[in-house]
Amino acid sequence: MQTYEAADLIIYIKGRGIVLKEPSLVALNTITWKVLAVGEEAQQLMEHPVDQMNIISPLHRGRIADYLVAVELFSSLVRKAWGKRLFPKPAMTVCVPQGSTEVERKAIYDLFYQIGAREVFLTEIPLEELLQKLQRQELPKEWQSSKIFVCITKDEPRRYLAEQIQELCTYARQEGFSVEQVEQLFQEIRQTQGQQGGL
Repeated sequence: MQTYEAADLIIYIKGRGIVLKEPSLVALNTITWKVLAVGEEAQQLMEHPVDQMNIISPLHRGRIADYLVAVELFSSLVRKAWGKRLFPKPAMTVCVPQGSTEVERKAIYDLFYQIGAREVFLTEIPLEELLQKLQRQELPKEWQSSKIFVCITKDEPRRYLAEQIQELCTYARQEGFSVEQVEQLFQEIRQTQGQQGGL
């Protein structure tokens, strides 16, 4: 079973405040690829690992890496936060990490329209600052219609490294390498890097 650290997803509902803060985790059945749990429920499953289950984050450093799984994640969490069907469709504002590319921003637009948004506004302004601007009515007029505000925090580099190491270990097992051989390889790399002034 793969386990990853995750970014935090924060959902603020206008008039209700922050109603949800959960990790960007999804538990999947590795045979059927059915979603078993998302967010905190997926995190709890990490404490009781079972066969044929992967727990992953569809986000890499705050950006969408697996679109289909991300749709399941955000759809479930937005419905949970909203507490009812998204009807009539609400406008949503999404706070994304700084430096998002046009391709990454388009993926987020498409995702939130797919899960039921009437309009989608993207911003790199942190959620706390954004909400202050909302209260002072300093946002563009059309943004005032937003009912749901979603903040995608940038996960720590440690999670990204953990994923890469996990993938490497999986590949090593497939090629017949033992844990001891992988550890020995890491030691050799560290020694080389140390001689070169690296790790």
